[in-house]
Amino acid sequence: MRCGYCPQQKLIDTYSRDYPKDDKSLTLYKFLACLTNIPKDVRIDFAGFSEPFCNYNIIKMIRYANSYGFKIGIYTTLFNFPIDRIGCIEDIKFDRFVIHLKKNFKLQKHKDQFKTNLKILVDSKIDLSYVAIDGVPEDYLDIIDKGINKVELISRAGNLKEMVKNNDVGSCFKSKGFSQNVLLPNGMVYLCCMDYRLKHCLGDLLKTNYNKLTRDSHYELCRKCEFYKTK
Repeated sequence: MRCGYCPQQKLIDTYSRDYPKDDKSLTLYKFLACLTNIPKDVRIDFAGFSEPFCNYNIIKMIRYANSYGFKIGIYTTLFNFPIDRIGCIEDIKFDRFVIHLKKNFKLQKHKDQFKTNLKILVDSKIDLSYVAIDGVPEDYLDIIDKGINKVELISRAGNLKEMVKNNDVGSCFKSKGFSQNVLLPNGMVYLCCMDYRLKHCLGDLLKTNYNKLTRDSHYELCRKCEFYKTK
């Protein structure tokens, strides 16, 4: 699913150019192999560059990660959500399960399906949170059982709009030690969910333990990011 907040075409173009023969979707085999290189104190977030429920094996991945003792976060627009399999994950205590409340849909049937899925999830045992980026959709307020986190649209580190480079000394206040990374389908790990042009590769999680991935003291991408704060 593509939306104005996630410049996925930049990711598609770069990944296809840099890894033309590699998997376009993370396989269950590679996911499980990567889990063996991740310490248990690292939370597994199903989010990042794209909609997690577009992966065919997402439910199995969630259940495996949970059975191995990892904390789990979900960030989703509910696009392609397998509502008939909600019982497979309803017993999991998610650390976060965040639903992006999309306001504008190109087709009415997509909005109707979203509302149907949202109602079923609200009635489930899963503890949900909500975020609205393009304004609070008022027609969901009769469904949602708690407050909505309102978020302003940002540049995604200069990927959505040009940003002036900040040359002052600083750091990311969202990810201490640059540990909020993104795993690609081929096992390569990139800096964060702002790195849509894949500029900062930390290593191969299929071959390297998560704690031994290469992390620098600063990155050029950060200097155009709203989450970069000067000291």
